[in-house]
Amino acid sequence: MAILKTDLWLPTPLEDIWDFHKDPRNLLKITPSVLKVKIDLLPEQIVKGSEILIHSESKLLKPFLKWTVRYEEWKEDEDYKMFIDSQSEGPFKSWHHTHEFIRGSKELVVGEKIVKAKLPGTWIKDSVEYELKKQFKPFSFVAEKLLAKLFVYRKRALLKLFNTRDALDA
Repeated sequence: MAILKTDLWLPTPLEDIWDFHKDPRNLLKITPSVLKVKIDLLPEQIVKGSEILIHSESKLLKPFLKWTVRYEEWKEDEDYKMFIDSQSEGPFKSWHHTHEFIRGSKELVVGEKIVKAKLPGTWIKDSVEYELKKQFKPFSFVAEKLLAKLFVYRKRALLKLFNTRDALDA
């Protein structure tokens, strides 16, 4: 089982980040267009039990990137929100993606200088545990690189969407 973990802090209220992630149309806003991803079975809002079908119209990825994701676990507390999506059909033998959203502050160390956030914000933590199906195992290196690049793209897209330029003291 492979594991990919990422953390991102945004100077944006937890409620705004949570609302963004509950809207399934926003998944396309944080997915590289080169993947040519389309979403079917689009619920108006993601809730526990929601399912979406994701597929690619890219000739290269079409045979591999078609899967159904089900949102299985859900938690909404004042300072902590979380959901887990699992693949019910697709290229993975196992796929469990934990999305965590935590209200909190951030201090960045830039060289020897500590840069403090002007406002409290939200930590976004992703943890993906996955294993490819046997027939796709020869492509595990490609899958690992693709997932890593996808999450780098997502971080950059979220930073841009939530306009973090003025979030830090200089």
